Amino acid sequence: MPKNNVRLVWPHARFHSAIKIIKNYAIINYFLKLQQFSCIFKPDMVFYAPIKFSLRFGYSARSLLRFNHVLLFSWKGILMKRLVILLSLTALLFGCGAATIPTLSVDEQNAGWKILFDGKTTNGWRGYKMDRVPAAWVATKKGELHFKKKKNGGGDIMTIEQYGSFELQLEWKIAKGGNSGIFFWVSEDKNYSWETGPEIQVLDNAHHKDGGNTKTSAGSNYALHEPSREVTRPIGEYNAVRLVVNGTHIEHWLNGVKIVEYEIGGADWEARVAASKFATMPGYGRNRKGHIVLQDHGDKVWYRNIRIRPL
Repeated sequence: MPKNNVRLVWPHARFHSAIKIIKNYAIINYFLKLQQFSCIFKPDMVFYAPIKFSLRFGYSARSLLRFNHVLLFSWKGILMKRLVILLSLTALLFGCGAATIPTLSVDEQNAGWKILFDGKTTNGWRGYKMDRVPAAWVATKKGELHFKKKKNGGGDIMTIEQYGSFELQLEWKIAKGGNSGIFFWVSEDKNYSWETGPEIQVLDNAHHKDGGNTKTSAGSNYALHEPSREVTRPIGEYNAVRLVVNGTHIEHWLNGVKIVEYEIGGADWEARVAASKFATMPGYGRNRKGHIVLQDHGDKVWYRNIRIRPL
């Protein structure tokens, strides 16, 4: 017996203890990941799921019974239960994005605001030159209007109603390297929406080639007016757009900053159009009323909190 009754812990015992800690951590981590993606909280999962998941990591039946006993009855089990519950609630609150269902206050309703996307359906929208919304555009469980990047069933979508002077607010999120756009004053007398409607560019500036040219970067009046500064948020985060169309005076706001301002039809406008690819499109920017369009550019994109008020 060692002096002073000091218990020696042999290297192999330390090794097995370390392995057990790693396994327990892996169980909890695996459970939390499933909890995050399922977005469903079930109390019984808190106590029994770690035991079930431990099968994945090679526990024997005897060790499972021992683990179950410790988990349910010992003071260590009580602490473990509390830890798992705490981590599970954290995953529930922060790992699962809650649905964003748009609402309007009484003051907003009195000011004339109208919800263009209810967060649940595609009512109020249809495909460009179509009588229905293409299958690639769906309303997600999180209250987003999402383009899923399908080979078939794609195409731009537009509001059924037309608008002249208005203020439009929405949020967009783009996939890495992605491209999309928001158009206004669009008519259906051309093959494509961008042949008639000016565009607010939606883009991942960091990973798309158009981000290298300020006139085609996120928030620009595509190919004509560059943003005054770069204010886009990192990939995975939403960007807030405010588009003000007051007669021929146009303002682009992104994340609370006015980044573009111009007049449609003036000498400067005409010069810029004549020097761009739109010079061969006689109908470009000539409408004073039209549809609002969200573009299918082949990349995944999400829109939410879409609202409008007439001016």
